[in-house]
Amino acid sequence: EDLIGTPASAGCVCLRNADIIELYDIIPVGTRVEIVA
Repeated sequence: EDLIGTPASAGCVCLRNADIIELYDIIPVGTRVEIVA
């Protein structure tokens, strides 16, 4: 989690562990997700 907010990947979406757990709990499997930059 130390790299959150820094350019540290080649296109991956970096999230804190707690944020991933929350998304997993509220977003149904198969939900289409759009990343807008």
